[in-house]
Amino acid sequence: MERLGVRVSVNFHGIPMGVPHTRPVGLTPHGNRSDLVPGHRSPFEEAQVPGSAEALVEYRLMEAGHDVLGVAAHVPHYIARSPYPDAALTVLEAVTAATGLVLPGVAHALRTEAHRTQTEIDRQIQEGDEELTALVQGLEHQYDAAAGAESRGNMLAEPVDIPSADEIGREFERFLAEREGES
Repeated sequence: MERLGVRVSVNFHGIPMGVPHTRPVGLTPHGNRSDLVPGHRSPFEEAQVPGSAEALVEYRLMEAGHDVLGVAAHVPHYIARSPYPDAALTVLEAVTAATGLVLPGVAHALRTEAHRTQTEIDRQIQEGDEELTALVQGLEHQYDAAAGAESRGNMLAEPVDIPSADEIGREFERFLAEREGES
């Protein structure tokens, strides 16, 4: 990197998530230059993910004091094994904004393919079973609730009191004690 004068290393990938295809593709920036993707922040402070060569290279570059930007696109889990150009286009736009790199031919091709893919997904869902339609509608509701909560600074749709591990343990012990004499 030093010999070639590389200012920032960029990597990107998709991660399956419980998000609907009918909403904008989300991004989780990572690395030590996530500030290069304004308007996108990680929905969590820390994440533990399976190791990969990509993650190791990112880590080693940061250890060596190099700037690294990683971008993970949120891909609807129900189509994660299929091409999803919407995610690629969203990543390309984030990388373009962060680096100034412009690839108009690639962007145009991805926009065209994204439109085709969205049309085909919608067709398959409309012709598919009610279970798939219900899944997408549930994800839309969850997404919209989280988006509204995020604007209030809270990823939970509504504030709730979550019991502690001790409280859960006591309740479970009570449940087992009540059933101890049952056959």
